[in-house]
Formats: sequence, structure tokens, C-alpha cells
Amino acid sequence: MSENKTDMSTTMISRQSESGSDGELGRRTLRAVLLLVTACVLFVGTLSAVAVFVTSRLTPAAESGSAAPTSHAPAKKPLSI
Repeated sequence: MSENKTDMSTTMISRQSESGSDGELGRRTLRAVLLLVTACVLFVGTLSAVAVFVTSRLTPAAESGSAAPTSHAPAKKPLSI
């Protein structure tokens, strides 16, 4: 049993030494974060572009003669405080 514990601790030490120093860990972490952020930006950007394309196709285009609806009601004066 004690031999098994020694093997496990040796394995853990060798795995830690394989990963390198703290600088290497920092670079790997930064690389992983940049990869995930880039993937999210591409994914959300693509979904946004598709949503804009689909909604622009589904909504009817405004007639060139009437750009904005006109209101014949008089404008209200802003209330002062």
C-alpha cells in the first residue's frame, strides 16, 4: 500500500514538472482564454448577422414616399419640474 502511495506522489510530481513553470502555465491559460473569447465572438457575430439578414427579409420595406408616419395631433409641451 505504501508503495502505491509513493508511485502516486511520483506521478503527480512528474506531471507537474511536465507542465512547466508558472510562466508556461500563464501562457497556456492566456492562449486558452483568447481561443474561447475568439470562438464566442465568431459564434455570436455569425448568429447576429444571420438574425439581421432574416429579419430584414421578413419585414416589409417602407414605401419611398412615406419614410415616417405623420401624426396630426399637436405636440405636447414638456412639463417643467
